[in-house]
Amino acid sequence: MKPASIVASLTLGLSACAGAGQGVSVSPLAPMHPPPLPPDCSIQFVYEWPTRPYVALAELSSHVTDVPPQGAQEKLRAEACKLGADAVIVTKSQVLNYYGHVLVEGVAITFKGASMPESTKPQWQAVPPPAGAPKAEPQPAPQATPAPQAPATAQ
Repeated sequence: MKPASIVASLTLGLSACAGAGQGVSVSPLAPMHPPPLPPDCSIQFVYEWPTRPYVALAELSSHVTDVPPQGAQEKLRAEACKLGADAVIVTKSQVLNYYGHVLVEGVAITFKGASMPESTKPQWQAVPPPAGAPKAEPQPAPQATPAPQAPATAQ
């Protein structure tokens, strides 16, 4: 292999790695969603399942390699806004390696507003399911379980 082609291969490989992980994976959970909002809309990031009624719109996931100062969950904002979400329930935010790469996952939701005036209720839009995709049901938040204790050894 010629030195020029080695350098080109390395450059291409490194540039691919630099951009990796910046996208957001979206898995729809609801057949309809509110109209989209601007990408920088005001979204609540919550870390517990809300007690007030809501509709789960989609699961969001991203491998964040360049963590913004506001936190890795910020990478989910634009996609949640496109879905017309009121909030994102952050279900995972985990540092993956020494370099600070973070896996962040959440569920985009919209609150059911019984007290919302009819004139301000969003007109929901149908979302076509991906071809061949099974119907996804929202899962309850996983419960933390204590780690098993090692058996005591006699000395």
